[in-house]
Amino acid sequence: MSPQVVTEPEKIEWRFSLVLEGADVNADDVVDRVFEACDSDVSLGIVGGTPMAQATRAGDTFSEAVLSVISDIEESGTGLRVTEVEPDDFVSIDEIASRTGRTYESVRLLTIGGRGPGDFPEPVAVVGRTSLWTWSDVSAWFSNSGYEIRETHNVDRDAVQTINAALTLRSGLGNSRPEERKPLIAMATRYRQAV
Repeated sequence: MSPQVVTEPEKIEWRFSLVLEGADVNADDVVDRVFEACDSDVSLGIVGGTPMAQATRAGDTFSEAVLSVISDIEESGTGLRVTEVEPDDFVSIDEIASRTGRTYESVRLLTIGGRGPGDFPEPVAVVGRTSLWTWSDVSAWFSNSGYEIRETHNVDRDAVQTINAALTLRSGLGNSRPEERKPLIAMATRYRQAV
């Protein structure tokens, strides 16, 4: 009898954005520490005046991927703290090209109206010299314009809401009196039961 080989299913690669506070995300030592702590799958920058982390992380679920990046960032020794998961992820021309199966030049021409039906969404931010769009705007434009796009794993909005509630609770607990914390934590961890 020969041994049976069991293979693990491949994890899904998730892309998402996190709002940060607590340190200068443009400081070289902060960038280096986060790069090292996150195995290079997180980049830092300022988007619309807000410190952000752009992440790509494999996980069985969206929540697993997000929580592992939050842990890595916050344990990087930089003083960074995640305050919110963005409900949409930001994409550059390179990322749009990757997700749509097009070349960089093809997407660049679409963004400036040099190809396609026009009305490409406006970028929501510029980081350095890189324009960023929200994936939901871009994928809707492609769909409405009759273009096919590769399957991608979008942000899980229910998970975003749950994680953001936990981050808000964590932040609020820091402002509460010690005797208030235990009942607040107990209330937050009770599952809502269906009626």
